[in-house]
Amino acid sequence: MKSRLALSSSLWLSASLAVTLAACGPKAAVQEARPDHVNPREFKVTGTLTQRFAKMVAEPHAEACDRSDLSRKQALLTALENAKDTLQGPPPSNDGTNQLPKDAIPFQGSYLIKLPKGEPRPGWISLEYSWQDALNLYEAKKGALSRGEWLRVNSIVMSTLMEDESRVVNGQNLGFDHLTIEHLPKIHEAVKACLKDEKCKMPDFHGEVALAVQAIPYYQVFFRNLEGANNLADAREILKRFEKRINLDQKDHALPMNPLLQKRTASGITEIRLPLDPGPLTDEEKKIVQSIIEEVWTKKDAKIQLEWKSKNENKDLFQILFHADGIGKRQFVSFRDNTLNLFPQGRARSIAHEFGHVLGFDDNYYTLWNSQTCAYTQESNDFDIMSNSSTGEVTDAEWKKLIESAKESTGNPPT
Repeated sequence: MKSRLALSSSLWLSASLAVTLAACGPKAAVQEARPDHVNPREFKVTGTLTQRFAKMVAEPHAEACDRSDLSRKQALLTALENAKDTLQGPPPSNDGTNQLPKDAIPFQGSYLIKLPKGEPRPGWISLEYSWQDALNLYEAKKGALSRGEWLRVNSIVMSTLMEDESRVVNGQNLGFDHLTIEHLPKIHEAVKACLKDEKCKMPDFHGEVALAVQAIPYYQVFFRNLEGANNLADAREILKRFEKRINLDQKDHALPMNPLLQKRTASGITEIRLPLDPGPLTDEEKKIVQSIIEEVWTKKDAKIQLEWKSKNENKDLFQILFHADGIGKRQFVSFRDNTLNLFPQGRARSIAHEFGHVLGFDDNYYTLWNSQTCAYTQESNDFDIMSNSSTGEVTDAEWKKLIESAKESTGNPPT
C-alpha cells in the first residue's frame, strides 16, 4: 500500500498541482531565497486595487500568469472601484423592509455578517479560485451585476490579489499542502546535515521526505539544481541558498504563544485571561466581539476571558482596528504593529479565528499556487477553527497547547 504522501503526490501530479521545472521556468529558480522576503504576518499592502495590481505586475518576479489578460483585469478592477457605493450599501432585509437582516450585526457604521455555524465535512477540503473566475462572472453579465454578484466578484478579486502580492511582491512559498508541511523540519535536518559535511553534495532525502521535496515547487528546483551541479563548490552554494529558503518558510509557518496569557483553575475550570485593546470599539461593540470570541474559545472545563486594556498600559497588547473602506478584505492579524484588523461585511465568526493568531496559533489551511492553470487551491480542515472559521472549533491539541503555555495567575479566581 502506498503511503499517505505517496498517494497525495500521485494525485497532485495527475492534477498538475506539482509544478515541474518546465512549468516553474526560470522564475522559480530566481526566487530561491529572495532577500526582500517579509514574513506574511508583517507584510503590509496599501493603495487602491488598481495601484496594488500595477505594483504586483511590475515586479521582476511576476510570472506569465500575472501579466496575462492585463486589459481585462484592469477593466474589472476599475469597475470594482466604481462600484464602491454598491458594495457598501446595506444588505437586503429578510422581510423586505429597510431594516438590517437578522444575520447582519451593526458595527462601526457598517455591519458584520453572523452566519449559522456550518456542518463540518470529513477530511481536507479543497477550493480553487483565480482571476478567471472573477472575470467570467463579471464579463458574463457585461458589468450589469446584482449587488450579491458584485460582492462575489469583489471577494474573489480581494483573495486572488492578496495571494498574488504574497507570492510575487513578498516572495512567500505557496507550495505546501497539509501533508508536505509535516516534512518541513526533516527536510531542513537533511539539508543542515549535508552542509555540516564538507564533501556532501546532495542531502539524504528518502521515503516521504523525498516525495515532499519533489512535490514542493521551490524545493524541486533546488533538488534539480543540485543534481545538475558541475562541482562540489557549486553544490555547496546551492545548499546554502536552499537552507536560507527553508529558514524563511519555517518562520512563515511558526508563531510564538502570546506571553501575556495567564491561567487560573478553580472548581475544575481553567480560565485563561488575555488583555486586549478595543481600539475604536464602543461598549456595545466590545460586547459583540467578546461574545463571538468566547463562544468559540470555551469548553466544559476551560475558557478564554478577555480583559479590555489600553496599549498605553502595555505596548505588547494587541489592538483591534476597523477599516471602513476595506469591504471584501480578509480580516487579519499583523504582528508588525500588534493589531487585529476587521473590515465591513466580514464574517463575525472569523474574528474568533483571527483571535487564535493573537493567542499564538498559526493558520491550519494551506494555499497552493499552480502556474499551469493560473489558479490557487486552498486546503482546509472543517473541524479546526484555525483552518475553517465557518465550521471549525478549537481542537484538543490547541486547548492543550494553550493551557500549557499560559502562566499561572495570582489574580482573582474565575467567577
